[in-house]
Amino acid sequence: AVGGDTAPRPGLRRRPELVALGVIAFCGLFAEGAVSNWGGVMIHQARHASFTVAALVTAGFGAGMLIGRLTGDAAIERLGHRRALIGASLSGSVVLCVAVLVPSVMASVSAFVVFGVLLATIVPSTFSLSSGVTGVPPAWTISQLTTIGYAGSFISPVLIGFVAGVSRLTVALLIPALLLLLVWPATQVTRGHLATVAAD
Repeated sequence: AVGGDTAPRPGLRRRPELVALGVIAFCGLFAEGAVSNWGGVMIHQARHASFTVAALVTAGFGAGMLIGRLTGDAAIERLGHRRALIGASLSGSVVLCVAVLVPSVMASVSAFVVFGVLLATIVPSTFSLSSGVTGVPPAWTISQLTTIGYAGSFISPVLIGFVAGVSRLTVALLIPALLLLLVWPATQVTRGHLATVAAD
């Protein structure tokens, strides 16, 4: 094909680094979808906050994401993509637990803002690392990561709602905190498989 990309497109099972990057993207976008859709509801139900305060959670989380996107490059430049991913995911998991478990409206709202700042760098770093995948067309790599990642974004509101229905919303919102713990081992899988992209 004229102008086509004829590089091979192996199955994901034969490319553990792609599976690992997909897991990271899935966890990051799952957490983003969960908090953006349910964070304000949790504040209203579990903390008995007003609808105005509940709306502040969504706005604050979005503002935190914006701040993180605008300022995260400096941290990534200093730490490298892998260390930045590990730091953001582990810190984000702890901060999300604070937001969900600490019985204080102010603490929860503040923690959701900080969580947005930390979460903001995870998906962009994942896509940057994907540029180091060799032997397959970059467009194919990006398409696989996008599909896997956004599956997390689409699934999370439904799964959180289901778990909240059979248990409690505060329990359900611990799911993304647990998923973020998978980012650390997933980054280790990529070692030795990616070309140099300031990974370490």
